Amino acid sequence: MRDMFFNMNQEVMLELKGKFKYGKGQSKIDITDFILLRRIGDFILSSKTVSVIKDNEIYHWVHYDTIQESLPVVFNTKKTLTSRVEKLKKLGLLINKKHTVKKSETTEDGFNKAGTYSIIQLSKDVRKLFDEPIKVKINESIPKVEYKGIPKVEYKGIPKVEYKGIPKVEYKGSPKVEYNKEPQESNPKKENPSLGNFEISNEEEQEIKHQFEKTKKLITVSSLFSMINPSFVFLNKKLIPLAKEVGSQQVINALKEIYLEARTDKIKDLEALIKSKIKNKKSA
Repeated sequence: MRDMFFNMNQEVMLELKGKFKYGKGQSKIDITDFILLRRIGDFILSSKTVSVIKDNEIYHWVHYDTIQESLPVVFNTKKTLTSRVEKLKKLGLLINKKHTVKKSETTEDGFNKAGTYSIIQLSKDVRKLFDEPIKVKINESIPKVEYKGIPKVEYKGIPKVEYKGIPKVEYKGSPKVEYNKEPQESNPKKENPSLGNFEISNEEEQEIKHQFEKTKKLITVSSLFSMINPSFVFLNKKLIPLAKEVGSQQVINALKEIYLEARTDKIKDLEALIKSKIKNKKSA
């Protein structure tokens, strides 16, 4: 047997034929009735069909002229179609209600005239006609699977690890390195080929610092100690006193350059500048 006939479940069709019978055993439903139910079902599923909610149920306004025109071989007149509809209503396969439309409720795509309309709904038995049958192969059984439960796993706990502490490391200290030290003189002589040999005592060193403070020049500590150089000794003892006498801004700028940039090579130039200033001052 075919499962579907005119897109209807043939098994459900047979059940409905057996449910509605005359006294002699003849069914009250024939193939023409099923074709009409199929066409009404298609009409209801159309997006153009007007639907109404009444008593919390959805009903549809079915245009019988359209159905008759689509199936003239089965229903040659509208009267033959409506007589079939009335029979299906009496059997309860079609549920019918009256719906009154006021003039203010008319629409172009709905009820376009005021009046009373017949709205219908397919019964639950009829809706089963459109369900596809569930296909089950004969003698096909579901294989049995033996459930053995969750396998037991023996818990042995977290493995113990013996803690032996941080390994001790013997510290032997930093290795001693012997440096080759050259003997130093207690009071070394500092030489400058251009100015001759000078031997500087602690008193002379303090005097150099004192002379520098009197000039009020800012230098770094490293520059201060570089004054021990014999060239700076000559500068502080001989040239600075002469520079004070001259009082020239040019001489002061030259002193700044020598002190701040440690330009010992400029000392001779400064000496010549001071001498020329003194000469000019005397001649004036």
